[in-house]
Amino acid sequence: MTHLPQLSAFVQVARSGSFTGAAEALGLSSSAVSKSVMRLEQDLGIKLLHRTTRNLSLTSEGERLLERAIAILEQLRELEEEMSQGRSQLKGVLRLNFPSALGRNVMIEPVTHFMSQHPQLRCEVSLDDRLIDLAEEGIDVVARTGRLADSATLIVTKFFDYQSVLCASANFLAEQGLPTCRQDLESTSCIHFRVRATGGVNPWRLKSGECSFPARFVLEDLTAICKAAVAGAGVALLPTWSCLDELQSGALVEILPELRPEPTPVWLAYHDRRYIAPKILVFVEEMKGFAHQIGGRYLRTFV
Repeated sequence: MTHLPQLSAFVQVARSGSFTGAAEALGLSSSAVSKSVMRLEQDLGIKLLHRTTRNLSLTSEGERLLERAIAILEQLRELEEEMSQGRSQLKGVLRLNFPSALGRNVMIEPVTHFMSQHPQLRCEVSLDDRLIDLAEEGIDVVARTGRLADSATLIVTKFFDYQSVLCASANFLAEQGLPTCRQDLESTSCIHFRVRATGGVNPWRLKSGECSFPARFVLEDLTAICKAAVAGAGVALLPTWSCLDELQSGALVEILPELRPEPTPVWLAYHDRRYIAPKILVFVEEMKGFAHQIGGRYLRTFV
């Protein structure tokens, strides 16, 4: 147990990429964090970090230790929670990660309801569109859309399905003309989504298959794409949970409904391990209780 504070400092430095970032996360001074890591290196007799004036990087020994240290600290956190709580009274911190637009438009409401049922539990929610390593970043549950790569280390459960639609503003359609077939989209201004993590522009997956139309406007946020479409920038393929209000108000008009893609699933995923904290199991079960309501809002209206 003598090395636990040093291991914690080392893991935080690896995650933050700097002593300053680690210090802020741990509530310590940069010099204290640096000394903890140096002491760990001295006690183990190995070099864990390559240090330059501009950045830090892990040595091969540091990479091996990081993987084991994360597992050790996670097991200790789970043991502490197991000893301090029962299933009927959830305590501690639940760390969640959702895609940005999905989190803002869909997930905050059910998570808020969940928190109201468990007043001694604290939720920390991160919103981003990266593919993350749950163990490395200390995340308990993630929500993901679409195709989910199989993983032997994850338990994945279906949450709900939603529909995506091709849509544009009435003013844009009045000025540019209403597309009547897939080929018309080749000569129409289209708004596309760029995946920030990869830099690639997502093709449109329509009922007729995967399509890549000329992109006149490229954005990295679905909410921004919705606003651009409302402003008349062009045709967008949007999940209904990002544009339902605009469709219902008439600010956006669905076009080519015969090309609607198949419904897309949203998944909840968490680590498959010997001991799964009650807070994770209860959260997933309570979220699944919202599936019918959410699916009815973002799917059945359009099928």
